[in-house]
Amino acid sequence: MKVSEIMTMGAATITPEASLGQAIQIMADFKIGSIPVVGADDQLIGVISESDFFRLIDGAAKIDQLLMTAGSQRAEFIENHYVYELISNIAISIDADADVKAALSLMTVHGMRHVPVERGRKIIGMISRSDFLRMVTD
Repeated sequence: MKVSEIMTMGAATITPEASLGQAIQIMADFKIGSIPVVGADDQLIGVISESDFFRLIDGAAKIDQLLMTAGSQRAEFIENHYVYELISNIAISIDADADVKAALSLMTVHGMRHVPVERGRKIIGMISRSDFLRMVTD
C-alpha cells in the first residue's frame, strides 16, 4: 500500500520567519500537531510541531517561558519569537508513492508523529500515526 492511499491530503505550511504565534494559531485552527516549514522556493526546510514547544533548549522548555508570562507579555513573546528558533534543520519527508512500511519505519527511527508527504518536491499532505490507526480499522 502506498503512502498516498492513507495520508491526509493538503498541508498548511509556514515559513521560518513566521512568529510562534502564527504557528500556534495555524495548529489550533486546523487542529493539527505539526506544520511543514518551507523556504521561499516552497522547498521543505523542516517541521515545527507541538513537541518543539516542549523540547528543552538551553535547559528550559519554551512552553515554561510561555506559561510563566502574563497575558500581554505572553502575546508579545510569541509574536517576537520565530519558527526558526524551534525547528531542527533536518528536513525529513517521504514520497507519496513510497510504501507505508517505509513511512512507518521512518517515523519510528526518527521518533516522528507526523511526516510531510511530497510528490515532485512539492508538499501534498502529511502522514501521521493517526493515519496508520485509521488504516488498521478500515
